[in-house]
Amino acid sequence: MLRCIPTRYSFRLFQAEEKMGTEKIPLFGVLTATVFALQMVNYPLGPGGTTGHLIGTPMLSIIFGPEAGIVGISVVLLIQALLFGDGGITTFGANALNMAIAASIVSFLTYKLMRKIFKSESGRIVSGAVAGWLGIVSAAFLCGVELGLSKSTFGYGLNITIPVMTISHAVLGIVEGAVTVSLSMHSVNISQNFSRGEGLEENVFSPFGCGFSCHINWLSRSLFFI
Repeated sequence: MLRCIPTRYSFRLFQAEEKMGTEKIPLFGVLTATVFALQMVNYPLGPGGTTGHLIGTPMLSIIFGPEAGIVGISVVLLIQALLFGDGGITTFGANALNMAIAASIVSFLTYKLMRKIFKSESGRIVSGAVAGWLGIVSAAFLCGVELGLSKSTFGYGLNITIPVMTISHAVLGIVEGAVTVSLSMHSVNISQNFSRGEGLEENVFSPFGCGFSCHINWLSRSLFFI
């Protein structure tokens, strides 16, 4: 099983690179680094010390495809586990299943399905927000199932873990949806500027366009996160 993992991820990486093209790889790197920063901040969500964090998976999946979402989030989780002890090596498989694989597929399919129904510009915003919300909620639901099935170790059954994880992350999902829409819309503009030969730095950090860092800052401050 462990020997199959590098092969599978190499295949996913090849698929991701083939679909997004070499011109989008720098943008993919910037957004993956942004996801890394977003995931490192945990917020109190409910009773019993429940905390949560944004996952960023829906954003990567919508922009670059589910293969890129799976690879990008898996790399983020692995670096967090190896260098920061966040998540841990023994739980890497479960975390990757929840936040990388399941969230990527759910958010991507949700977005594609909703875009077939809502084809306007406002429909794109609604589709991105709903995909972001469902992405993080699906990951939380799976985590609740895994914790509940580990009752002998964790101490709580499915009747406790699923509602607590799902409901608390349903609230955080509103923020996930907002971040997904905001960064996805900016990335579209930046991708178009890339194709015209304009640099990444002027678009992301333009004093007029503001870019990723300003929007994350504004969103965090407005929600009293920092």
